[in-house]
Amino acid sequence: LRGRFKGATGIRWHLVPIADKTRPGVPARWWFCRLLLRITQMEGRRTGWVFSQKNGSRSKFGDYDGRFKTYIHRLKKEKPDKITVKVDVDKDLSLWRTWRRE
Repeated sequence: LRGRFKGATGIRWHLVPIADKTRPGVPARWWFCRLLLRITQMEGRRTGWVFSQKNGSRSKFGDYDGRFKTYIHRLKKEKPDKITVKVDVDKDLSLWRTWRRE
């Protein structure tokens, strides 16, 4: 990563180690590369925030909570074995909350 970071002065390079796959087997590198490909080729951006609004301003964390819940609702409907019936997606799950295992 190259840019300005909190607690640093000026433009700097930062190396962020990312595991190729997570312990459960999620292909982290594949998803990261897909994100960068989308930003650089499909959106045509070379600078700016990775997560940004159409006008180029920085996205806020909360901008994604609604979409996140939509995906979780779809997951719960299509694969009911993945999220227990006790879980109320709108009340219990959010990007703002820590997930707890049952």
